[in-house]
Amino acid sequence: MARIITKGQIGLEDMATGTSTFTRATSTGGTQSLTQIPISIAGGALTLLGNTTLASGVVLNTCTLNSCTLNTSTLTQPSNGNSVTLLNQQTGNATLTGNGADQTVFTYTIPANTIGAGKGFRVRIAFLHATGSASVTYKLILGASTIESLSYANLNNTAYDVFTYEIFNASGVQNVQNVLRQSLVNLSTGIITNALLVSSSVDLTVSQALKWTFNVAATDQIIQKFWLVELIQ
Repeated sequence: MARIITKGQIGLEDMATGTSTFTRATSTGGTQSLTQIPISIAGGALTLLGNTTLASGVVLNTCTLNSCTLNTSTLTQPSNGNSVTLLNQQTGNATLTGNGADQTVFTYTIPANTIGAGKGFRVRIAFLHATGSASVTYKLILGASTIESLSYANLNNTAYDVFTYEIFNASGVQNVQNVLRQSLVNLSTGIITNALLVSSSVDLTVSQALKWTFNVAATDQIIQKFWLVELIQ
């Protein structure tokens, strides 16, 4: 049952009564409905008790929530609130020798629903073609889909190859992506490649393995250098 509060503020003793709704008389002779938030105070810390539900429009200002779980809640960012979050980073100096088959240089599994509709991620890869001069086939693979496959011979064995891919879900979906690739490649012709726009159709509502592979004969070796996966949301 509702309870009439005639004083200007509700004290903590009122909020601990177990009644969920209060009505307060206003200075103009009307009433104002107030909703109880069950709390406890210990050691100077205020704690929301149980499954506390805040009605629509209730605002908590200058509030710190520690070890809280937010269920079906929308966290609103500023209008320019896009953010970048590190998903995975690897460095290495392992020497990998070709064997005539695809071999994984770097890999990371993107958890289900990490990449939302209209959101994306960036992957950066760096490696060194350290031994040999044969044409090597490189692939970026997401799930069962090859995002890109390209083959080229190196100019020398001292300059790094660097690739950057920005992969974004199309608006409103998580199974169609647009991909922009930029690269600085140690080509035998000495040419720096331009950006390339490609597309893919991978279901990112489920976990998908992302990997960079190489394929060359045993005459050639590459060395791992750098791998970065960033969430852009």
